[in-house]
Amino acid sequence: MANNGIPDMIEIDELNHATILWNLHQRYMNDDIYTYVGPTLLAVNPYKNMNHKFPPSCKELYKEIMNADDYYGVMRKLDPHTFAIAAYAHKSMIVTK
Repeated sequence: MANNGIPDMIEIDELNHATILWNLHQRYMNDDIYTYVGPTLLAVNPYKNMNHKFPPSCKELYKEIMNADDYYGVMRKLDPHTFAIAAYAHKSMIVTK
């Protein structure tokens, strides 16, 4: 596994308690508090202000998900975030009616 952790744990070959905790720890140490497990988002409480990591302008990036045909693919290219999950859910509701 990468030293910075893996943004989507579905890519971990051997997913078990140890690899999950190690990956979450690595990402937490880099202030990456959101991690995917497929279309599910895990969030770790940073116990500090994260405005430096998530400026108000970052939500514009995640609007691409709602405009894309391959919205899951676009979501996976962006960093894990609650905005991505919200955009993915919105697009899924529109597509599946």
